[in-house]
Amino acid sequence: MNYPTKSFSRPHELTPNIYIMSSHYVYALIDPKNLEPYYIGKGVNHRIQEHFQPNKLKTCNNHHKVNKIRQIQNEGYEPKKYTAKLQKELTKEKAFELEKFIISELGLENLTNIHEGGNGGIRETAKEKITGQNSKVSKLQNQEASETKWLVNNTDIPLKEIANKYSISSSVVGHIRGGRTWRHVEETKPEWYEGKKKKRLTPDKKKRERKNRVSEIKWLISNTEMTYKEIANRYGVHENTIKKDVWERIDGIKASKPDWYNGPIVNVEKQKKEKKRRVAEIKWLRKNAEMYDREIAERYSLNGKGRVSDLANGRVKKHVDPKKPKWYEKSTETEKEKERREIAEIKWLAQNSDLNYKKIAKKYDVSEATVGNIKREYTRKNISPRKPK
Repeated sequence: MNYPTKSFSRPHELTPNIYIMSSHYVYALIDPKNLEPYYIGKGVNHRIQEHFQPNKLKTCNNHHKVNKIRQIQNEGYEPKKYTAKLQKELTKEKAFELEKFIISELGLENLTNIHEGGNGGIRETAKEKITGQNSKVSKLQNQEASETKWLVNNTDIPLKEIANKYSISSSVVGHIRGGRTWRHVEETKPEWYEGKKKKRLTPDKKKRERKNRVSEIKWLISNTEMTYKEIANRYGVHENTIKKDVWERIDGIKASKPDWYNGPIVNVEKQKKEKKRRVAEIKWLRKNAEMYDREIAERYSLNGKGRVSDLANGRVKKHVDPKKPKWYEKSTETEKEKERREIAEIKWLAQNSDLNYKKIAKKYDVSEATVGNIKREYTRKNISPRKPK
């Protein structure tokens, strides 16, 4: 078998040559600037072109290869045009053998491949090469990972703060704490950390501590005005964990006030009922009362009339049914009186305010032409302007 050399300079080798077949082949992705391969792989059918699909680029865990493809795209080339099938019509075993041989000849350090190829993915010899900070996808140095592991296991610092310290995501810190990554590094106390090391808890103590945390979180949710985010930061958990109703579904754990809390205590349940009543009344008024959204918003101290529209149209609080407010009494104003009042207000606004026709028309649910006719007194000359209340 004639294995290819490191240089790929013949034009016909750089032309995509895709066949739909069940046999395997070995291919190379080529850098158009120097005609050198930056990735070696094996596959069947359209495997080569899958590398350049947008959804594959988003989900691929080989960031080194993805960055190379994006770099080529940014330089004005089409990466999918620079590929080469090195050997076709191979068995699966032969394809694995050839892939591994070519990667070995070219040198893994000269490619964007994560491992040395061949059947079985990452072999023991490759594991030593790419483990930890030597991995092309690693975001941490061994020392940083070692310090991170020490911090999550020996301090009460929230995961987010540790993540920010080492410029990584909270999920990476969580993986280290759970032993899913960086299992091979030992814990090392950071030189910058001057706090006390917390005592390692026995399984029983861990269980009691968790029970106390749940009890305190349940109390804070029901008896304070603290936001989910504030509670989450206090206990070193994600905000979404607090938002879920898991705390209410945990039976057998009574809510208890934390020793550290000295803020105001409120009846959250009473507040929820009050909010529900307000929403029900707003919905009823929007549907049945002769009131503008602005008036309803002012009555209930809402931020803008858009909030009234959201409630009335069911974009929020769908489960709340409309209910007539006790204070509401229908206006004695007749339809004719209402019409004359609105015309007087339109005339005053059009003649004396900075509002344009479009805004006035929208406010009174008329056309812009009607506003113009009222202003110029083409119609309703007998109605005097009146400033809106």
